[in-house]
Amino acid sequence: MSGPQPSWTSIWEQAALALHPLDALRRFGGRNTVNWADLEAALTTGLNGVYTPGLLGVIVTARQQLAAPVSRETLQDAWRPVLQELCRAAGLQALNVGRDLDMLEAVRQFMVDHDHTLEPRALTYATPTPAGGNAGNGVLLRCTVDKDGHPLPTAAEAKLARCRLDATSGTRQHAETLRLTGSPRAQDNLVLEGTAFEEELSAAHPVTTRLVRNPSWDQNDATGDNHQPATATSITGWVLSDPAAFRLRTGSGRTFGGYPGQPATPWGLELVAPGTASQVIHQQSPGTAFAQDRPYLAAVRFRRQGNATGNLHLDLGASSVSASLAAAPNDAWSLLVLTLDARAYFERFNAADLAVKVRSPDLAVGTVVVDQLVVCPLENVDGTFYVALAGDVPFLVGDRFEWEDEEDLDAAGILARLLWLAHGRDGWLPSAPPAQQVTASGGRTLTFAQSTKTITASSGSFPDDGYRKGMRLVVAGTTSNNGVYRLADVAAQVLTVEQDLVDEGPLNATATLDATASILDPVDPV
Repeated sequence: MSGPQPSWTSIWEQAALALHPLDALRRFGGRNTVNWADLEAALTTGLNGVYTPGLLGVIVTARQQLAAPVSRETLQDAWRPVLQELCRAAGLQALNVGRDLDMLEAVRQFMVDHDHTLEPRALTYATPTPAGGNAGNGVLLRCTVDKDGHPLPTAAEAKLARCRLDATSGTRQHAETLRLTGSPRAQDNLVLEGTAFEEELSAAHPVTTRLVRNPSWDQNDATGDNHQPATATSITGWVLSDPAAFRLRTGSGRTFGGYPGQPATPWGLELVAPGTASQVIHQQSPGTAFAQDRPYLAAVRFRRQGNATGNLHLDLGASSVSASLAAAPNDAWSLLVLTLDARAYFERFNAADLAVKVRSPDLAVGTVVVDQLVVCPLENVDGTFYVALAGDVPFLVGDRFEWEDEEDLDAAGILARLLWLAHGRDGWLPSAPPAQQVTASGGRTLTFAQSTKTITASSGSFPDDGYRKGMRLVVAGTTSNNGVYRLADVAAQVLTVEQDLVDEGPLNATATLDATASILDPVDPV
């Protein structure tokens, strides 16, 4: 098929012209000051005659007709030609044949590769919180971004996780089953109330996967408590930087909880001096394959002893997290978890001879005991990823976690929202929230340089303010540089743009910088 070749920007403008009327219809359904849902509720409350209740059937039929244009199927039909045109514009003609999710994945990767972002939905993600009265002390952890740090799609609704199976009702202790559910399903897309999703998770523990050999250091050469390993390889699967820096402990308080298949005599590993315990995963667990479409949990329990100071580090390949021992409680177990953001994805932590390491290079004054290392993938439940991690006290049936995600349905991100309504957990493209405004005031100056196409701030951090490569930058309040630019690079105090600038500054008043997604909803919402 031949025809004109619209630009990337033009395609998005056409998408907005087609999709914004559908959003206006949805707003009339349940968001506007006068909306269908409220009018329907008023009718339902006011019906009391012999024949007039028949009006409700008329309204129900009319509602079905009103909701049809914003049904999942209709929205998929509306997005299909947009995705086809985007694939063609991106040089991906082989994909623009109507396979929606294939096209969506290809467009997503193209946008990542070219630093394009969509104006985001105004989602606020909540943290699963234990309900009062839980018997178990495990945790429910969550990752809400993809491998590039872009927010994942989910429903704005109240959510619940409830322990459904425990050791006395059908599963193993420390591997209890939690059922995660969403709010009751909405009647239709006119009013977004709930999705009624339902998924199950088993609590993770050291042997949930076989990614790490001997993950709790229970296979070793110890002959009794406080044993120094004889050699650097005396603990099966592990290499110690210096055996003298470690002790194998089995005394009271020196091991954490339990796990399925734990030996009769469990062991903890104590660092008594600076040292590293490491394991190259593919050497100790041949054939191991990490999934590339989900984040991974890497977590270890640690117990500060003798008011220890220094830092404890947990490394998974190229990703790392650390905890200040001085900030941890003394003689109590704490949890060190690799941050569940982009760094938890294989693409980010992959490395030559990918290793897991527990180390304290600067341990001083006391000691620290580590136990129960867990490395396992998270599961996609509601569009975002979760893992339940067992504690030392097992979950019991009825234990609960509660949380509620929220969305400002009147805020920007109409295209992103309608894409999610069309394709659910697969319906998303890279998006970026607006950056904080930067002002040339309060001692922070801005300098514009023509030769390098840069804007330099005298202080502060552009990345911390939310500025990202590819964003649309709006400059105002200057004499010669007001306008719209595209960010080619972002450093701590330097922005590089693609367009030309004029030498100006340092400015210490008036000038402002604002950055937003590169793809805005170009039609004003109704």
